[in-house]
Amino acid sequence: MAEADALPAALAATLAQLLPAWNAQALARYLRENCAYLATLRRRAISYWNCYYRRRYRAWEDYPGCRAMAALRTLAMLTPR
Repeated sequence: MAEADALPAALAATLAQLLPAWNAQALARYLRENCAYLATLRRRAISYWNCYYRRRYRAWEDYPGCRAMAALRTLAMLTPR
């Protein structure tokens, strides 16, 4: 795997390790209050996949960035305490 190809997988793995340490409620609140930013982030992730990784990950759903975005969307739906 080329170094550039390893970046999405490495980033997804790093996020998976770091997310449990974050304050989930605070991050969920931030994402809910900034839904336009979350939508922009998703569009950028899709664009990045389309430009650089579409050959390696034929389907958007297979791209690690898609899984990261899904995790953020799920987090945004957490019910505030």
